[in-house]
Amino acid sequence: MNFTEAVSHFNNSRRKMAYALDISIQAIQYWAKEPTKDIPKKRAEQIEELLIKRRQAETIPQGE
Repeated sequence: MNFTEAVSHFNNSRRKMAYALDISIQAIQYWAKEPTKDIPKKRAEQIEELLIKRRQAETIPQGE
């Protein structure tokens, strides 16, 4: 997963992405220097996990 793909999952917000991954905005800025280059594999896996949890939360009815 490259930077452009990754940040798109956070409404193209570097700040939201940094917060969700619990890393510094400076790290995100570093990745943004080469947006077509793959981000670290561990962070890509972390994003995939977040997306799975997000999808699950959307499919579970609230209040049950």
